[in-house]
Amino acid sequence: MNCPWMEHLRYDRELVPIRRKEALSIGEAVHKGIETWSLETALSCFDGIFPADQQEADELEVAKATVEGMLTGYFDRYEPFEDHKPETEFRLPLILKGGRKSRVHFIAGKIDDIVHTPQGDWLVEYKTASQLTGSYFERLYVDDQITTYCYAARRLGMNPVGVIYRVLRKPTIRPRKGESIRQYTDRLIEDYKARPDFYFFEQKLYRGQDDLNVFEIELRDKVLTFDRDKKASLNFRKTSHCSNYAGCPYLP
Repeated sequence: MNCPWMEHLRYDRELVPIRRKEALSIGEAVHKGIETWSLETALSCFDGIFPADQQEADELEVAKATVEGMLTGYFDRYEPFEDHKPETEFRLPLILKGGRKSRVHFIAGKIDDIVHTPQGDWLVEYKTASQLTGSYFERLYVDDQITTYCYAARRLGMNPVGVIYRVLRKPTIRPRKGESIRQYTDRLIEDYKARPDFYFFEQKLYRGQDDLNVFEIELRDKVLTFDRDKKASLNFRKTSHCSNYAGCPYLP
């Protein structure tokens, strides 16, 4: 829904970008580190990346330093969840009430974590972000991803209390001239530990049954619109999304 043209390039023509975005690699490594509570496991996510030149090699080292700084600060800030189930995948058939269904559709995804407490189950979502502004937090109350996870959890037979939404801010400091990568990493770690309120954010969010009912109606409309546009080959571009998440990989 973000951009039909990008979806067409990726899933119809199967054009996959050769080089992964640095932001995606950092996010994946941070998620893996939190899931396993292991810095070593997180950094192993970079093992399959082979730089093509010195610039890419330098960027890779900075990315590793960033992950080490973020996770070391995170481990210092929070305690690991004791009773939890990370990486819960779901793939649920869509029930479209009314209208005709031209083909079978599914709603699929992966919940970062599910924490079991005496008060009930909480879904957990982890995010990395470069900037945290007022608009970032305001949209969480209507964020589709959060609603999707609550909807899926209900369909899976759970009744979650809500969602614990944790954001890890990426560093604002960069390597200094003549500074080694180890010195930069240590400086990052020191900054994350010294300013935890600047780098880490947590908010509890809730979705009621009314929210899920509205979501299901909107989901049905999106699927019907998607089917209609696909049949008519309407793979138009939404250029407002070209700069999202450090830039669309298909823009070049």
